[in-house]
Amino acid sequence: MKKKNIMSFILLLILSFSLIGCNLKDDYILQTKEDTDEKPSADKVNEVFESDKMKELMDKLKSSPKEISDKVNEVDSDTTRVMKELNDKADELTDELNNADFEGKSEDIKNKFDDISNKLDEVKDNVDDAKDRADTFKDPIDKKQVTDTVDEFTSHMNNLERAIDRIATTR
Repeated sequence: MKKKNIMSFILLLILSFSLIGCNLKDDYILQTKEDTDEKPSADKVNEVFESDKMKELMDKLKSSPKEISDKVNEVDSDTTRVMKELNDKADELTDELNNADFEGKSEDIKNKFDDISNKLDEVKDNVDDAKDRADTFKDPIDKKQVTDTVDEFTSHMNNLERAIDRIATTR
C-alpha cells in the first residue's frame, strides 16, 4: 500500500507540474557566440576605397553624365544649325520672290525657286538624320553593372559603419 501511495504521489506531482506548464527537464542553457567578423583596420578601409572597382565606379559616376550631356548638346546643336539653315533659305526665297521682276524673268525665278527647293530638301534630310541619331542614341552605361557595383559599395559601407560602431562601443 505504501508503494502505491508513493507512486500515486509521484504521478500526481508530475501531473500538477504538467498542468501548470513546468517541465522536469533541465533548463536551457543560453550560449552566446563570439563575433567572428573581422575588425577592419584603417589600412583595410583605405584598401577598399582605393580598389580598382571603387575607382572605376567613381570614374563612371563622374564621367557618364558629362558624356550623355555632350551627346544631347551635340544633337541639339545639329538641330539648331539645321533649323537656322532652313530659316535662312526660307528668308532667301522670300527675298527673291519680293525682288523678282515678273516680266521676262520668270524662267530665272523658276530656276532659283527649284534650287532653293532642292536646298530645302537637303536641309530636311539633314534634320531627319539628326532626329534619327537622337532616337538611336544608346546609353553607354551598363545599368546592371552599375547596380551591382552600387550594391557592393553599399555593402562595404554597411560593413564599415558596423566596424566603426564596434570600435566606438569598445572605447
